[in-house]
Amino acid sequence: MKQCNKCEELKSLDEFGKEKNGKDGLNGRCKLCIAEWMKAYREANKEKCKAYREANKDKFAEKRKAYREANKEPIAEKSKAYREENKEKVAEKNKAYREANKDKIKAWREANKEEVAEKRKAYREANKEEVAEKDKAYREENKEKMEEYNKAWREANKEKIAEKDKAYREANKSKRIEELKQIIEPHTDNEWIYVLQCGLYNKIGFSNDPLRRIPEIEKETGFDVDLLYLAKANYGRTTDTETIIHHDLKHLNIPIPYKSKTVSREWFYGDLLEMVEVIGEYAEIKKVN
Repeated sequence: MKQCNKCEELKSLDEFGKEKNGKDGLNGRCKLCIAEWMKAYREANKEKCKAYREANKDKFAEKRKAYREANKEPIAEKSKAYREENKEKVAEKNKAYREANKDKIKAWREANKEEVAEKRKAYREANKEEVAEKDKAYREENKEKMEEYNKAWREANKEKIAEKDKAYREANKSKRIEELKQIIEPHTDNEWIYVLQCGLYNKIGFSNDPLRRIPEIEKETGFDVDLLYLAKANYGRTTDTETIIHHDLKHLNIPIPYKSKTVSREWFYGDLLEMVEVIGEYAEIKKVN
């Protein structure tokens, strides 16, 4: 035990810092008293302390780095505990920092793209369930915002998306055809794939009576509809073929709300020739006169 020269309390030796010139190798004042003195000194000499830190940046940086390296686990545990106890405070502080340093953060990310990507990938791999839950919650809370963002992104990256989808189709065409062949022989379900046009939009669906669908869709949309193409699946069930065609044309997909308050996801906006080309990969397609 040792008595502090300042508060005069009797304390254990681990409550005193080391001092090579001390009789017992320890400071005469306890750590708590020294901390209070340093705090009062910094408050009374703010400008002086600031000037000293500015003049010794490298020295302070090296010292902090060495301390963090030597105390990784305690620092990590302490930081984790603090974040858990002060979630809202930390979130507000981080938000304020991001708002005040947008350009700085953007420049750093641009300069460290690979490092940022690797860290994100590693984090998502290590926290799959937590990330999935957070992503799901965010999408649920920001449906309209996400739809607007995705729409704007697709508009700005049309060519890039089209090229990527085309490359994917080419790489997986044989595999998909083989899968379809295993389901059922062609032309045995009496279904047709049809392409309807309504203004600038095209609907790709399937039915055993496509002509019957025209008045039904006109009633739902409130507009005239024309039948442009009919197709018979080359392989597999028509429903499976239609699903694959929709997937290959997802970059052109645009959901259309109906009068019955349902939403049809079989509508596409864009290059009709591309739609016909994709359908032709899986079905025998003919233009309706």
